[in-house]
Amino acid sequence: MKGNDLLKGLSYIDPKYIQEAAEEGSTGKRNLKKTWLMAAVIAAMLLLTGCAAAVYLLHMQDLKMADSTAEKYVFAEDGTNIEGTETVNTQVLSLTGIQGSPGYQATKEWYEFVESYDPDYGIYAEMDKAGSIPDFPTEYQSYNLYSQEMKDKLDELLVKYNLKPTGSRLDFRTLQNLCQALNIEKIQTSQNEVKVTVTTGNAYSGGNFFLTMDFELPKEEGTEVDTTWGVLRWNRKDCFSVDNIEIEDTGDWKEWNYKTASGSDVLIMRSPSDWRGWILCDRGEAILSLQVEARRDLGYNEGGKTWFEYEYMTDKQMEQVADAVDFGIQPKKVSQEDAANQPAPPQEATQDGYTVQVKDIFTDGYIAKVTIGITAPEGVVISRVTRENAREGEEFNIHCSNRLLLSHPTRQSGGGSIGFRPREDGDGKDNTQDFVLTAEMDMLDYEQPFVPGETWKLHMEDIITRYRDGTATYEETLARGEWNFDIPITEECGDFREIELVSEPITTKASTGWRADGSDVMEDVKLTSFKLRAMSASYSVDQEYAELSMMSKVPCVVMKDGSKFKIYNSRIDTTSIDLDQVDYVELIDGTKLPVPQSGENQ
Repeated sequence: MKGNDLLKGLSYIDPKYIQEAAEEGSTGKRNLKKTWLMAAVIAAMLLLTGCAAAVYLLHMQDLKMADSTAEKYVFAEDGTNIEGTETVNTQVLSLTGIQGSPGYQATKEWYEFVESYDPDYGIYAEMDKAGSIPDFPTEYQSYNLYSQEMKDKLDELLVKYNLKPTGSRLDFRTLQNLCQALNIEKIQTSQNEVKVTVTTGNAYSGGNFFLTMDFELPKEEGTEVDTTWGVLRWNRKDCFSVDNIEIEDTGDWKEWNYKTASGSDVLIMRSPSDWRGWILCDRGEAILSLQVEARRDLGYNEGGKTWFEYEYMTDKQMEQVADAVDFGIQPKKVSQEDAANQPAPPQEATQDGYTVQVKDIFTDGYIAKVTIGITAPEGVVISRVTRENAREGEEFNIHCSNRLLLSHPTRQSGGGSIGFRPREDGDGKDNTQDFVLTAEMDMLDYEQPFVPGETWKLHMEDIITRYRDGTATYEETLARGEWNFDIPITEECGDFREIELVSEPITTKASTGWRADGSDVMEDVKLTSFKLRAMSASYSVDQEYAELSMMSKVPCVVMKDGSKFKIYNSRIDTTSIDLDQVDYVELIDGTKLPVPQSGENQ
């Protein structure tokens, strides 16, 4: 900030005092009155530069980086299908600083560079095809770099504006460990109108972090929404973050300044044309922003027609959320050392009064089911838990944990799915309950995930209840803690057989897409392989995107006793099947794939 700019920023001080203070430096004489005036100006400077949240009121215009355009879907009048796209005008806003600040300028120049550098992604496609995308240091992982030219431009901006890179993501084992390291274990203010639950988060070595959170709002007359969610971002001004938001220039954006119950000055902005709303605060050293789902989009399908209806948060509810979150937090800058010095994971089976044990493991090599038993303190009914502030008649089933991770110590997973469902344990006790964890993992080496002789790691964090009532989700934490288990895969804990049902290619029907009315496009395909396992199946056809299932019909396994089990994607809809009792698999067009007799093609 230049001297003249600073004086312009002090417009709330009488101009004659500013002029007198400015003249003091040129006379060389000591004047007590003028010295006190200078002190007043310096104090005001400190308020502006070091504690900007106290006096500086943000406006959308302060954050605007560029005018742009974007493509937007155009729906038919009845909302049944997408008729095409249209080009709309947009504004791009910075979340890293106000106009003129180093962070803002760097983000603006980077945005302009990326927009013009590879607009049709031709450079990326060519480098990706050639396998020549460089590996850059982890401190650059937030920038999505794929060429040396991009890295050179980024380094140029870091030097030009004296900024640090965002840095590498820090690996905190639990959300509680992360919040403790950041010194923000309490993000909710003392007001009790809105309940705030932090659900996930990440921190970076440059000092930035984000937290996702759920909100329960008071149900009042005239309101349509009583739950919502948001993302809180802390972007330091000495750190080069490329965070920005693009909004359609609809002309109906509303913005207003609001002083929260805890005394923070924030900017609230929203539009009925956008599901997102924002609450922003200039904290001097950082921009603290909270993106909120301010409009809930509800999709309906009836009689072949699809349409959307909307539920809106009120302006008062936006202010209630602003009151509930502590925008005056003083987070500690965390480092790799903080992540490395986390407390060791506890090995006890009992945490916070809740005991967890692994009871059983079963797998077919591709899907694993782990039965977990949970015992609550005496007197706690965990099969049906009612919150103290629950609405009349509401009951809450235990949901398990905020974080459920199944990992391999040496092999990398490219994703997958983990389900967690209750199952009666049969002991007749109210404070015990079994749960079945169903894991389907995709490995980066494309090999079978669950191999006999290998051991997986199971990590659970916290035990919670969760209840969904229509579009509203309610949640309560029953126990805080960590539970860690080895999951050994042995020959005895599964059926690893795989039966090939296709000895030579056959023609069958498959879905290759969908029509505007939602019905499947059916075509003939060559089925070259269909492998059946105890809990899953896989197949190969001669068309890349063809699927052996429809919106209304899926293949099924038919047992010798006539019972049937549907196959959804690759998963058989039952705990497991006895492969010796399978008669055939029936495809959606009625084609039957018999199971070979013992010793044939297995």
